[in-house]
Amino acid sequence: MSAPGVPGVSSVSGGPAASGGSTAPAFAAAAAPSSAPAVYLPGATVFWLLLPFALGYGASYFFRNVNAVAGPVLADEFGIGPGGLGFLTSAYFLAFSLAQIPLGVALDRFGPARVNTAMLLTSASGAVIFGLAVNTTWLTIGRALIGLGAGAALMSAMSAVHLWVAPQRRATTIGLVMMIGCIGALTASTPAQLLIDAFGWRNIFLV
Repeated sequence: MSAPGVPGVSSVSGGPAASGGSTAPAFAAAAAPSSAPAVYLPGATVFWLLLPFALGYGASYFFRNVNAVAGPVLADEFGIGPGGLGFLTSAYFLAFSLAQIPLGVALDRFGPARVNTAMLLTSASGAVIFGLAVNTTWLTIGRALIGLGAGAALMSAMSAVHLWVAPQRRATTIGLVMMIGCIGALTASTPAQLLIDAFGWRNIFLV
């Protein structure tokens, strides 16, 4: 016989309706999605996996700001005026900004580990080109490559945190990553000036 008020749905003899239990249709339970709980990595594993991401983010902050210290030395060596120095500095930010959407697509498709590795290698190659540059063209190419590689530093770190860290620890983990980034910015000031005075500007890019 049809269930009262639900046309076309038959009650099964001896089932919940017949025994005085719930009258919910049998298909309701089958329609409910079944999802297994996410499995997150333990803290020690997360630390070692996220360390390259955090250091990469710190390095990106260092290279972003180091021209404020190295700029006068570069201007003297290459005869760069204020406009040229501003253009050289902006090459980082131009490449950085243009890379954001393609890098976001790449992170969705390939994951943070692969993308971050490729982008760190890109930044490293840019730093070598910058450190070995013989004219402003190569300086600009090197700095643009540094900015391109640095474009994934924060996004890949946030993506890795989302994938690998349990929700109750994400805020703390992100805070630690951001702290290391700020330390990178701090090293681009007086420490960078001391290193340039002691070893020359080229060596801080080559090392």
